Amino acid sequence: MLEQNNAKHCLELLILLIEESELYLPTPMRISLSDIAAKLGLDASYRSLIERTEYKNT
Repeated sequence: MLEQNNAKHCLELLILLIEESELYLPTPMRISLSDIAAKLGLDASYRSLIERTEYKNT
């Protein structure tokens, strides 16, 4: 449980960094954000964060 909480926190920080820096991410990076979330077993609430970040960077 602690590992998953740490993983969620790290993903949240990564998404905030991307949003705040307004970086353009190439498609492979956007896909890998989703892959990271899936591999970490994060629930659906994180999917909306990733989708929002992907949309902002397209």
